[in-house]
Amino acid sequence: LQDSFIGNNCLAVLANMAPHFKQLHPYAANKLVRLFELLGRRAEHLASRCPGQEHVAIEGLPSAAAQDAGDAAEGEEGAEDPATLLAVCMDTMQQATEIINAAVTHSLPRNPHLIYSLIEKQQIFARYRCNPRLQELIENIDAVAVFFSKKVEDGLGHSEHSSVERVVQIIKDASLSWKGHLKMVEDVKFNYEQNETPEEFFTPYMWSQVLQHSGISWNAQRLRLFAVAQ
Repeated sequence: LQDSFIGNNCLAVLANMAPHFKQLHPYAANKLVRLFELLGRRAEHLASRCPGQEHVAIEGLPSAAAQDAGDAAEGEEGAEDPATLLAVCMDTMQQATEIINAAVTHSLPRNPHLIYSLIEKQQIFARYRCNPRLQELIENIDAVAVFFSKKVEDGLGHSEHSSVERVVQIIKDASLSWKGHLKMVEDVKFNYEQNETPEEFFTPYMWSQVLQHSGISWNAQRLRLFAVAQ
């Protein structure tokens, strides 16, 4: 949240990749779900600092208030006002939910570790079922978590000992019979638009890499970058 440019671009990349996730690593799957959890906590903390909006993160803003908050976020970039930060946080939270939803909608059987993480954090998502911005997305995530948690429970039976490997295997087997009908929510896609002057970023960056990795003993104090000729 401190650098919205980097955050938005990272989420945009993930959103474009999400329908094509395949064999997501356990660490990556855990961190993706953990991102939603952290954003939820952040949103609730910020909401608690906004008089009259204590339950916004869970229940959502009325449409008019949401528009006002969004306009404030756009018009006061970098502001430390809790209402502005809350609006930004809720936008990011929605993006994270859209990424997870796209993954479970399009590539569910190929990502058992993501399913495992969703089962593990099932109650976190349930907390935001009443938020209008997240409701449809979370219904899909809920449906997946409920189906596979039941399969895991049946597969383990009364066993007192279960390993992650055993649970993941049950999830893999159950995914072969998965026929859940999820709501088709339009996927969010992003296109890359090149800056009008990309050289202002890339030229200093490329030379910084040369400076660090060329093995040549440069005198950094005497380096000068000249403006690109027009």
